[in-house]
Amino acid sequence: MSENTSKIDYSQLDGWEKRNKSHWTMSSYAFGSFAVELVGNSFGALYFFFYETELYLGPAFLLAANVLFAIWNAVNDPLLGFISERKRPFWKKWGKRGLWTAICIPLLYISYLAVFTPPGFLIPTCYTEYCQPAWFFDYILFLWLFVMLCLADTFYSLFYVHWFAQFPEKFQDDATKRKANVWRLYLAIAAVLVGNLLPPLLYEYDDIRSYGMMALVIGAIALIPSAGVLYGTRQSPRRKAIEWHEDEEKQESFWKYLKLGLATKSYVAYLCFYVGNKIWDQFVLGTLPYWNKYVLVKDPDSMTILLALFIIGQLVSVPVWTIISKKIGFRKTMIYAGFGQALLTTPFIFITDYTVSMPFFFIAGFGNGGMWTMLAPVFAEVLDELSIKTKKRDSGVFVGINVFFGRLMIIVFTAVTLIVHILTNFDETLPFGQLQNPAATFGIRGLLAIVPSVGLAIFIGLFALIYDIKGDKKKMIEQKKAELGI
Repeated sequence: MSENTSKIDYSQLDGWEKRNKSHWTMSSYAFGSFAVELVGNSFGALYFFFYETELYLGPAFLLAANVLFAIWNAVNDPLLGFISERKRPFWKKWGKRGLWTAICIPLLYISYLAVFTPPGFLIPTCYTEYCQPAWFFDYILFLWLFVMLCLADTFYSLFYVHWFAQFPEKFQDDATKRKANVWRLYLAIAAVLVGNLLPPLLYEYDDIRSYGMMALVIGAIALIPSAGVLYGTRQSPRRKAIEWHEDEEKQESFWKYLKLGLATKSYVAYLCFYVGNKIWDQFVLGTLPYWNKYVLVKDPDSMTILLALFIIGQLVSVPVWTIISKKIGFRKTMIYAGFGQALLTTPFIFITDYTVSMPFFFIAGFGNGGMWTMLAPVFAEVLDELSIKTKKRDSGVFVGINVFFGRLMIIVFTAVTLIVHILTNFDETLPFGQLQNPAATFGIRGLLAIVPSVGLAIFIGLFALIYDIKGDKKKMIEQKKAELGI
């Protein structure tokens, strides 16, 4: 550390201890959760359904777009997290993270709007099984999808890395983490409510333009978190001073950070949970439009009631899982919630009736709420341990690595779904109201129930075996964190 830096008494600078415990800060910070969950639930895997069944983009092009997208993720997400820790001139005024959280949300939603509004000359004009766009249109449509997904992911990563990395920085003790997490959860669930219930009311099967209108409406709603998140993500004078005066020569290389993360058992365990959770999200939410259209044979707005029941289950479960975590700790709560969610998803393999499915969506939502409740507190514990090892808050690097693994699940979903569709002779050109063959229908049910259940159970099992922040180690981390002032 330089001579000038060593003379600074950071304890004399306001760290906003009271402000960071206020409901205003917690609720404002939680708007970031609204932003990322709104985009994930509104657009998520819906673009896959849109490009396959509405634009008729072939399986090879869909797979290629998502594979190249994953390669972009392999470079983009971890490196953006690493680059975000490099000192920049604007840090002195805005802090390391505040500016990015302010500008990235609008750019993110504009990119997703473009995904659902390809140029008019790429849109097929008829919808019979014999009508396909010319082969060169497929190439251009593939390129459009790939570029817009990459842009959206870049802005998503820039926002998410800087937003989520602030959770352990702002909310230091377990009690504050729980309170802040409840705000985060309820704003996230509000986004899930809007992101799942509103889009099916705005688009119609076999009406390509309606998807663009849906994306435009969701983008307009995104102005709310764009403004709401600003107060809660400002950094205190103490935090800005610490970041500004850190000796940049001490900044390790990205590969050393990656090696450190993979050598830390708690971080590897968290990645296992994160991957399992993303497998569940991708396959359940990504397959739901197929299940609704080809198994239940219902209009898109029929999904609104099912998703509303799912979200009500989440809302009811949040206080329950929060109370449970006070009794048995974050780790055990995560394990019970994860295995419970895997078990509660399996009945969908047998369900083909709309009315019968209703209570099961509520039950599945209750289980899913447990994983949501534990996501931030467990990761905050992990980031605390990593900050002790690095002796400073380099959270952005590790959040970036998380985002990469989460985005990698898009490839898994794409590849597995396309393989199942090919093997079961799924016909993407069938107009709404015509049934798929029995094998294709069973394949859709398996993608909704079996794949997410098995995938989640495997990775939660790995989490249970590996995660080691408990007992004396948890106390030691809290003590070291206080000694280092981080």
